[in-house]
Amino acid sequence: MSSSNLNDFDNEDRRLVAFLKQNKPIAPTPATNLEQSIMAEIGRQPIYGLKPQQQGWRKRLIFASGAIAAGWLAVWSVNRNFQPAISEVDRAQIEASLIKSWSASVGEDLINEDSDQISSSDLGFELHDASE
Repeated sequence: MSSSNLNDFDNEDRRLVAFLKQNKPIAPTPATNLEQSIMAEIGRQPIYGLKPQQQGWRKRLIFASGAIAAGWLAVWSVNRNFQPAISEVDRAQIEASLIKSWSASVGEDLINEDSDQISSSDLGFELHDASE
């Protein structure tokens, strides 16, 4: 920035400060006993609370939502216990079956019909031993 731009900003700042000083609002005088008058006004207002009918309705709503959550938790925990554990042999057979049906649907033969096994070279990648 050039020095003429800085002078322009300084001139504008001075004009703004002079304007604000000239048009400064006059603060009102503080009210005596303001806090007491506010508290007295609050005391005169009626207190609105829940009617006994509304309190019972809310309790029933909270109870019902808790019961629904407990029911879902019970169903979820029971379903978790009935999921069968799959052994590695079964998992390999399922995987081979899926690959066999997929390759049959796309017209490729990636699996040996005699062994129901698939080699990594058939899939397009080679497995390497990490100890090498």
